[in-house]
Amino acid sequence: RMTDHFGQAFTLTEEPQHFEFTFVYDRESMENAVMIFILGNTPAFAPSVITIDNVVFYEGINPNDLVFEDTEQVVDGTFEVTTEVPEEVQDPDAGWADITEPGFWYQYVAGWDGAVASFTVVDEAMVIDVEAPGNHEWGVMLKQKGFNLVEGTIYRISFTASSTAERDIEARMTDHFGQTFTLTEEPQHFEFTFIFTHETLENATMIFILGNTPAFAPSEIMIDNVVLSVEVQDNQE
Repeated sequence: RMTDHFGQAFTLTEEPQHFEFTFVYDRESMENAVMIFILGNTPAFAPSVITIDNVVFYEGINPNDLVFEDTEQVVDGTFEVTTEVPEEVQDPDAGWADITEPGFWYQYVAGWDGAVASFTVVDEAMVIDVEAPGNHEWGVMLKQKGFNLVEGTIYRISFTASSTAERDIEARMTDHFGQTFTLTEEPQHFEFTFIFTHETLENATMIFILGNTPAFAPSEIMIDNVVLSVEVQDNQE
């Protein structure tokens, strides 16, 4: 990670490999930022000796020089049509993999792990009442499948959100590109920009992580105006 907001997960093997990830820093200018390698209780943790070497940080584009347009890939990002939020469909014979169909909003609540939450649409906005988060950040999630992402392309996810108690959530595209945001009672516009550095992918998943995050507090979360945009122009001369 670079700070607590920009990061990517990697799978290590016995064979040394080259890894890299690209992010667009779209926050206020910052001095003395922290680079972090997270090595603890990750989803695929195993006791091991980890070797890290040849760490390099490169500077690239300025996000303020980019122009974006809506990909129109988000289905009902304004929640004008959605009336129900079905549960995630899983395949128990494939490690409980998510096999939900694309093209609509759905929910995951890890009730088996102590999570308690309800999803409703109120005044054309998604409202998630999170009473208990479970023991993991992914214990409560709002998700949608069906996004086509092209390798090397710059995307931006934007949305409006608030919470009845101050807390953090994370917005992700797949499990690899995401950013953490702090919500308050006042609805705010949030966005984050990322470069899709993986191979071109069909049926990617957008995820809002609402469970046991570092600053969790029981609350009602409102999410609305969700958009996935794509970079179409660089204004930098």
